[in-house]
Amino acid sequence: MELTRRETQPGPVKRAKRKQRPQYSCSSCSRRKVKCDRVKPCHACCMRGTPSECDYPTGEKDRHYVEQSAVIASLRRSCDSLKQQLNKTQNAATAGLLSSATTASFPFPGLSNDRHSSVTSPMSPSKAFSEIFIQRFIDDFSLQTATNNVGFVAFRRGAEMRAFSPFLCRAFDAASLIFIGRREGNYSIDACGQRKYVKVLKELQDSLNSPEQRTSSETLIVVVLFTVIEAYKGSSKDAMLRHQLGALQLLQTRTPYRHRYGIGRSLFVDLRLYWVSAAVVIRMPTFLASSEWRTVPWPADGPPKDILHQLLDIMVEIPGYLYEVDRMMELLHASSVSSSTLMASQTTLSERACELDRRLLRWKSVCADTYPLGSWWEEKAYSNKDRGNNFPVFQCKDLTTMSVITPSQLVYPDVFLLTSMLYYWAARLVLSQQDPSLVEVIGVQERYIIACNICRSLESYIQTVPGGLLSRLMFILRVVYDTFPEGTIEKQYVSQVFSYITNEYRSTIFARQCSELAVNSK
Repeated sequence: MELTRRETQPGPVKRAKRKQRPQYSCSSCSRRKVKCDRVKPCHACCMRGTPSECDYPTGEKDRHYVEQSAVIASLRRSCDSLKQQLNKTQNAATAGLLSSATTASFPFPGLSNDRHSSVTSPMSPSKAFSEIFIQRFIDDFSLQTATNNVGFVAFRRGAEMRAFSPFLCRAFDAASLIFIGRREGNYSIDACGQRKYVKVLKELQDSLNSPEQRTSSETLIVVVLFTVIEAYKGSSKDAMLRHQLGALQLLQTRTPYRHRYGIGRSLFVDLRLYWVSAAVVIRMPTFLASSEWRTVPWPADGPPKDILHQLLDIMVEIPGYLYEVDRMMELLHASSVSSSTLMASQTTLSERACELDRRLLRWKSVCADTYPLGSWWEEKAYSNKDRGNNFPVFQCKDLTTMSVITPSQLVYPDVFLLTSMLYYWAARLVLSQQDPSLVEVIGVQERYIIACNICRSLESYIQTVPGGLLSRLMFILRVVYDTFPEGTIEKQYVSQVFSYITNEYRSTIFARQCSELAVNSK
């Protein structure tokens, strides 16, 4: 009995070993036991003013998976959206809706190489998917506000022209497949679009070599579509800028009278912003500054210029000013030029810069400050946790105390005024980015405030517009990036915005920080 009791007595209890959890937060936040957003440098270390102390015990590969959580969530949402569209298409086909909708006796885009052929058979599943992708592509470049259309009306009208142009059909197919494939991370769709892109590129070359086709609207639309493709495809560093300049040459060949009505006017109104920006980047005056191109596309019986195009009427003169700056710099390095000539040239240049800045200020006073829907206002900046997203939080210096603060965000009544103000501030920064010993238009403190205003407005824009319209930020982001000095928290914020857009939308040009759009002295 005694032996039995000894056998049944419980032995010593073994304590379970505590599971070692991997540490994904930085060492500084882990030591202080504060929340870490797991980027490098993290937000908490930047707030403490010690970004250099932000270090991680885990490897780069481990942290990569943590930082990609937002991308994975976005992919899942996109996958769910595609599944829903696939189910709708299959249900419609089962019910015979696709058959009845596509057996009408009118030309349907992309089904035949004969532009006068009629559709007499149901839409194939591949063509049904192609139409879905093209519609998604167009929707991603469209935004209708209460008072203005901020998107690409030309893309929607160009898609309607596919009924009469197999060339446009193939171009839209290639553009939409590459766009959706890159955005969704689907390399099969992307590869299919790349194959179509190569074929249409050869067709485009033939059109450019033909005197008749070179001036057609469909050729210009295809060039613009390929410019969009290059923002995602990234064939080379300056491929997108070269496409923009190529479209600018076509525009000059077409003359302004082809842009008074219809698709021609839509192309000019939608894309003038990009062409003016491209001229600023190459620092060369263009035909866009002529009186014809500033008046003819706005006939008396058509809609008047909106505030954005009134701003562009001023910005279109900045490339000519930058060209004169570069010539002045050449004179300064030439030993044969007299000092009196240099002084006269510098005086003329300074007067021109000040006049352009006065006109920009007048535009703000007359157009932006009296906007019918009201002006912008300030709202408290919330943390990522409170906002429910991972958009970077902007921080800057308080110019009174020189301490780091999180300023309020700038919010606007609509995207149209927001876009106009962003380009207004970018234009003033470009004027002030020249050598201050040569021309000084805006003081250092005012430049800093303008650049911060752009940063305070970025979240409102990015969280409001569809992904395709983020292309309007490329020039602006590069200008403000070049304004802030290296190593500052403000410049780090702009880099984080580039990374955010790259991760969310997979645009190659944003991954390169839009370096091809830098407005640098020659």
